[in-house]
Amino acid sequence: MHIEGTNGKNNNNQGNIPKISEDAVGYSVSARKFFIMNIFTCFMYKAYWGYRQFRYVDIGAKNRFFAAVCGIFLPVSFFSLMTGLEKTATEKGANLTIRRKMAMAVGFFVMMLIAKAITTLWGVAIVGTLSCLILYKVQKEINALNAQINPAYPPDDRFSAWDRVGILLTVGALALMHYLPKHLN
Repeated sequence: MHIEGTNGKNNNNQGNIPKISEDAVGYSVSARKFFIMNIFTCFMYKAYWGYRQFRYVDIGAKNRFFAAVCGIFLPVSFFSLMTGLEKTATEKGANLTIRRKMAMAVGFFVMMLIAKAITTLWGVAIVGTLSCLILYKVQKEINALNAQINPAYPPDDRFSAWDRVGILLTVGALALMHYLPKHLN
């Protein structure tokens, strides 16, 4: 399964897309990249993370459009993602058991509701970070399983040009939102 690039082909010659094992169960990403991308994109990376994870899951989400929809609506599709990852692991002869799936799915959903109700930047940052910890628990399981399946494919730790663009756009938009209203009054 080649899920990188725009045409379904493995585009490793571009230099910015990590090679992914055919046997991988889920998208492996390092803790460093996971948290940096979440923080510097104001937690919008969660939707992309969900998209990448759903591309591995055989619940109809291997279709890019469906995977994108599931990623955008991750708070309501998170339980299906965890169940699908377990099923995909079983189909590949591996064992992935994500404990307390329902509690994590409900907790993540509630955190996203709270984040929508909070009006302070610090409140959103705290809730966003806590919700990332829930997602990272699943990510840690995926990374451990993929390390066993094929240790030659380490988690994605590189920041591609698109990662950098996403960070710069988010930081720029935040700076404009913060400083522009003060100078217009």
